[in-house]
Amino acid sequence: MIVLVVALAAACGPGGGDAHGGGKAGSAGGTSGANRNPNSNIPIVDAAALKQRVVASSGHPLLLVFWATWCKPCVEELPDLVALQQEAPAGLHIIACSLDDFLSGDSTQTIVAEYLHGHPAPLEHVIYRGTQDAVFDAFEMPGNIPFSILYDAKGSVVQRFTGGIQPAAVHAALARPAGDPPR
Repeated sequence: MIVLVVALAAACGPGGGDAHGGGKAGSAGGTSGANRNPNSNIPIVDAAALKQRVVASSGHPLLLVFWATWCKPCVEELPDLVALQQEAPAGLHIIACSLDDFLSGDSTQTIVAEYLHGHPAPLEHVIYRGTQDAVFDAFEMPGNIPFSILYDAKGSVVQRFTGGIQPAAVHAALARPAGDPPR
C-alpha cells in the first residue's frame, strides 16, 4: 500500500507536493479566527457509498473528480470546476472526492475543510476513506490524480479525464451524441 501512496503522490505531477502553502489561506471570506471551520462536516465515504452517490445523481450529467489538497494540478483545476458547476452545461453536477485520507489519516477531514475554507470551491465535496485498491477498482482509476469521470444523465460513463480538466473538453463530451467515442 505504501508503494501505491507514493505512486499516487508522484503521479500528481511536477510540483504535486504540498499545495497548502501556495494559496491565500485565511484571506477568503474576511473571517477572523483561524480555527473557524464551516466545512468540518464533509461526508466521509467508502467506494460503495461513492458509487451510490453516482447512481443517485442520475437524471443529470455528473462529473466525479478525484483530487487531493497536496496535489498541485488538482488544486489548480478547482476554479475551472467551480466555473463548470456555475455554468452547469446540460445540468451538470460535480462531486469532488478528496483522496487526502491516503496520506492524512484521522486528520483528513480537518485538513480538507481548512483548505476549502481558505480556497472556497462550492461543489459537492466528499472524502474517500478506504483502501486504494477498492476505489481504483470501483472507478477504474489509473492511479494518478487529478482524475475525473463524466457520466451522462443515465449514469453511463461518457469520458474519463486523466490530468487537469479542460472545461471545453467537458462541454464537447456533453454535446456528443450518446455512444460516440471521445475525440
